[in-house]
Amino acid sequence: MMNEFRELLRYAHMGFGFVGLVAFWIPVFTRKGSIGHVRFGTVFLWCVYGIAASAMIATSHEIYGALRAGEGPATNPAGFGFAVFLFYIALITLASGRHGYRVIETKNDPPAINTTAHRLLAYASMAGSVITIAYALLFWSRMSIIFLALGPVGLGIGVGMLGYMRDPGKSRMAWWYEHMGAMLGAGVAFHTAFIVFGAQRLFDYAGSLGSFAWLPWVLPAAIGIPASVIWTRHYRRKFGDLPAPRSKAEAQA
Repeated sequence: MMNEFRELLRYAHMGFGFVGLVAFWIPVFTRKGSIGHVRFGTVFLWCVYGIAASAMIATSHEIYGALRAGEGPATNPAGFGFAVFLFYIALITLASGRHGYRVIETKNDPPAINTTAHRLLAYASMAGSVITIAYALLFWSRMSIIFLALGPVGLGIGVGMLGYMRDPGKSRMAWWYEHMGAMLGAGVAFHTAFIVFGAQRLFDYAGSLGSFAWLPWVLPAAIGIPASVIWTRHYRRKFGDLPAPRSKAEAQA
């Protein structure tokens, strides 16, 4: 019975991941606020909830099972840590996706986003980050490089959420930048999962990476985070929240 439940979780997780990966790109290329943007954005959000819930349940079961069998960080640092790490990834994906939705939901009343539940989600993201980094350093294994590379992401998400909740009206379009950054962050998590698990099975390139086996874990974030910063700066300038870049003549004057 338990094996059947685990298989159900696995297929549900894969289904949410595939649908979410497709649904992520449609709002990117459709007009903001259009029916297609809103509908597929909602589909992506529900996939965030589904993939986070299925991952948290599965990894919690793995951690519990390992502890019952007498295994833990000391006896199996890589395997046990991997379950902890996947729980952390699910948590920050949930935090990012939920924040992106709440920003839109409260854009006409920005202070309403500052709820106990939303603050707890931000703190949980930060706590998950600290635990992941501490685990990597205390129980060093072949996975520690990946844990350390992605561990700080949760701190960034949590600090960003709390910062927006403290001052959501810092600019007229603050909700826009916050929504865009949060949803792109959740999208990075979906692409990471696809490259690490889905694409490796399809193209069987894991064995050829050698000492660069960590690269599929880090690559989406290495591309997505700078892209999000650049895209946000573009819209800040477009909406007048950043000065336009000076020409060479102006700079020399």
